[in-house]
Amino acid sequence: MSDELMISLLKQILQALERIEWRFSKISGFSEFVASEEGREKLDAICMQLIAVGEGLKKLESIGGNRLFLQHSEIEWKKAMAMRDILSHHYFEVNPEVIYNTRKDVREYLERGKK
Repeated sequence: MSDELMISLLKQILQALERIEWRFSKISGFSEFVASEEGREKLDAICMQLIAVGEGLKKLESIGGNRLFLQHSEIEWKKAMAMRDILSHHYFEVNPEVIYNTRKDVREYLERGKK
């Protein structure tokens, strides 16, 4: 595994988490996602970044990122990758409340990633 490639992927994931956090900062509750077209656009944008995070994690796994996953087993890597699959393949079943509730996890992962 190339450490440079792994670092590059981690930086991309961190940037996506920052975008998600910024977009969440404009939302006070999950009902805003469905209250207007603007809210729906925010939901779509957050979902797209969650997909990007999951895809980045899958790439990390494929190049040997399991070492990182084992070193930081407190992070629910598989759930983040599964979220990508759900959002990509079952998009019309996305529950805005579930997406809103990921906010806490995004913030936690972002804080850890910055360390």
